[in-house]
Amino acid sequence: MNTEATLIDFNLLVSTYRGCENGAIQELKSLLNDIGDSEPLIEKTRMSGLIRAKTALEPVQVVARFRIMLKEQPWIFRYILRAVPVMKIVRADLDEIRRAAGELEAAIGLGETFRITLEKRGSALRSQEIIESAASTIHRRVDLGNPDRIVLVEILGNQAGLSLIDPTAIFSSVKEKRALWQETSQNSDL
Repeated sequence: MNTEATLIDFNLLVSTYRGCENGAIQELKSLLNDIGDSEPLIEKTRMSGLIRAKTALEPVQVVARFRIMLKEQPWIFRYILRAVPVMKIVRADLDEIRRAAGELEAAIGLGETFRITLEKRGSALRSQEIIESAASTIHRRVDLGNPDRIVLVEILGNQAGLSLIDPTAIFSSVKEKRALWQETSQNSDL
């Protein structure tokens, strides 16, 4: 796989330690193979510590499976720090982001709340403009502290990945391992 990112369509964004991208790619290939995708497309991005993948599996389900795998075998997650499902890919342009966010609105229930979460890398777009563009077409109540849904906007240079996810749909191996350790410690104290 070449080091210059060329993959246009991706549905999973994975972070790792800087300089450990190759290890993370191999780990991700192995994990995806274990849950049913033997031929994912995975590559480095121009951003250190960040890889993207196109899996044949549903990305929210991949994240859920990773969480189960970590509880059963925490040691298999050595390089993958975070995995985020991505549902839509558009140009990192305010109008494109606005349009894509508007398409996600229908999946937010009328009584549900939401918040915009932005991860911006390699872009001159202003964060506030991105958030305002995404939020402008979503006519639901905002709850920054405890939303029912998150509209996640991941900016990678000239691409933007958007997702509508539950707050638990982002996998963090560090947080998951810490919670598992705390749970194990509490149970051993009983």
